[in-house]
Amino acid sequence: MRAGGLLAVLVAAVACAVFTSPASAGHPQGKAAQLSLTEGDNASVFSSAVSAAPPLEGKGQNIDLVANVALDPDVGVPGGANDFDFSGSPDASDLELAGDYAYVGSYGQGLVIVNISSCDDPSQPAKCQPFVQGAYPCSGGQFDVQLSPDANIAVLSHESSAASKSCHPNEEGVSIIDTSNKSNPREIAFISDDNPDGTNRSDNQVEDGAHNVTLDWPNLYIDQYFATYPRTEIFSLANPGNPTEIGEIDFTANGGTGPHDSIPDHRPDGKNLLYAASIQKSDVVDINDPTKPRVVQTIIDPQVGISHGAEPNHDRSLLIVTDEYGGGTGVGACGGQQGDATGATPLLPGQAGSGGVGAVHFYRLDPATGLVQRNGTDKAGIFNIPAEANEPAQVADDAGCTSHVFWQAPDQSRMTIAWYGRGTRVVDFSDPAKPRQLGFFVPLGGNTWSAKPHRGFIFAGDIARGLDVLRYRGESCDAWPTTSGNAEDQRAQTQRGGPGTGKPGNSPSGAPGPRKVSGPCRPFTIAQAREASRRLVISRSTQRSGTRKAPVTVRCRSVKPCRGTLRLQARVPRKKGAKGNEARRVTVGRRGFGVGAGKRRRLQVTLNRGGRRLVRNNRRLRLYAFARLRRQVGVATASNTARGSYRLLAPKRSRR
Repeated sequence: MRAGGLLAVLVAAVACAVFTSPASAGHPQGKAAQLSLTEGDNASVFSSAVSAAPPLEGKGQNIDLVANVALDPDVGVPGGANDFDFSGSPDASDLELAGDYAYVGSYGQGLVIVNISSCDDPSQPAKCQPFVQGAYPCSGGQFDVQLSPDANIAVLSHESSAASKSCHPNEEGVSIIDTSNKSNPREIAFISDDNPDGTNRSDNQVEDGAHNVTLDWPNLYIDQYFATYPRTEIFSLANPGNPTEIGEIDFTANGGTGPHDSIPDHRPDGKNLLYAASIQKSDVVDINDPTKPRVVQTIIDPQVGISHGAEPNHDRSLLIVTDEYGGGTGVGACGGQQGDATGATPLLPGQAGSGGVGAVHFYRLDPATGLVQRNGTDKAGIFNIPAEANEPAQVADDAGCTSHVFWQAPDQSRMTIAWYGRGTRVVDFSDPAKPRQLGFFVPLGGNTWSAKPHRGFIFAGDIARGLDVLRYRGESCDAWPTTSGNAEDQRAQTQRGGPGTGKPGNSPSGAPGPRKVSGPCRPFTIAQAREASRRLVISRSTQRSGTRKAPVTVRCRSVKPCRGTLRLQARVPRKKGAKGNEARRVTVGRRGFGVGAGKRRRLQVTLNRGGRRLVRNNRRLRLYAFARLRRQVGVATASNTARGSYRLLAPKRSRR
């Protein structure tokens, strides 16, 4: 959540109960924590200026950066909105994963479908070459994404009523999108907040847009946290092209704010609960009858600034609540132990309040009821990252510094979690009083919104960078999230109907359960990531030529065909009397080219008149080749240019 004016929503909460934090809660235990409150030698190193194209750079521990897909309008998403009016936040927000695709929300592009079929073996990270498959072009909203169990329907929240939007100008609401054709997703319905007669909303409309959406197939919960309308509307998508309102949750009597986000839990005992993170509080809702939901518990914790996400862990022994202090803006530093504000440890510049601000909070659940024990006050622990500040460039961009979107392991107390300017974290909270950070990665210039595992990789939506692909390398790659299976199987367990009904083994992908890594898990350095991201390679081996054409051998290392333009240059001495002593480069030929995915091709470039003269007069001529791929080709992991040089041998002259 990065919504302007959010702080105005924060009403000083009157604590209904007094919380006591475990003495050892908060600071992660482990090597990084033993060094100091900062992450010591593992701290991220940034330059003050971040280039426009997201670089494959950053630093961390036990997590490697594998690939990046930029969604910036400067790069262009085929079929996307490419709307420069929203270029301040043009890249990724939330995402969902299913099969060979990532469904990425983007402020500037709408819903972008990224092909991740090559990212299926964490022991071979160099093979991971994601690219944009298609897009639903729109711009200007939060664009939280949810998927149906079969991933053929996507739901996208709109939280901007700007007149300049490329779709639904002056409206907020929810898009229902048919994603069965991944190259050409299309909107089939829109739930709007725009009432033509200017009165209160009519049937099958929302009152005030949608900050987030929660899909409990076929039921859709539309979340909006404003105190002016503290309700969640519930729609049925049994007919996705004709959404029908079936009920609403009224939070007026429970603190005055509606949910920022929510998640359903269909328990083995037959109870159906919805856990809602409602800004100044967290709520538990009985949804046995979605047409008549009722709030059964409200949890108010003065240590939580903004309740951003609330959900039970895998065995329903804990409730997890994340604190998005400040709404993801205005916090230049974060982390540290609970109680740092007392003076025992000086706060970092820009760090607001206690060192526990922006943390993850754990509460003990009653196994019989699913409610927090001791009348909502039974706190088990707190996790926060070591104290650290965002880099100057991130502060200038108002990057956040709090916990944000997370994803849990299906059968153990572990999570991957995005931490805005402080990147992605892997956390073990099997002992909630002493949670441990197992790994982290902070990308250069990043502002990470979401981090979710799928097929052994972690896919991170980043506001500044687009889609990052990461790999957890800790524990010899033999532990979650490296062993994570298909995200759609886990997501189906929480959904009410369709292929996922909460019954074990009911797997949409047909491949349930964790995966074993196929080979050794070696370190994957930034240099290796850059090399793997090169989609086109120009051979540097010596070539022999005639006098009219020069051969160039190129290899396409992409999972998509490589098409573009090739230019040849030669270095020649400057003419006598010209300024400077260095040789100059002249263009000797150019041509378009196409090379199949994974193929090598020997191209013949026709030489111009100057090039032919140089070949005749130089038995050995060094040529410099520059190739630029066309942007409309599916974007893979990095640069669309390639360079190389090689020696050209002229044909042997016949003796007379």
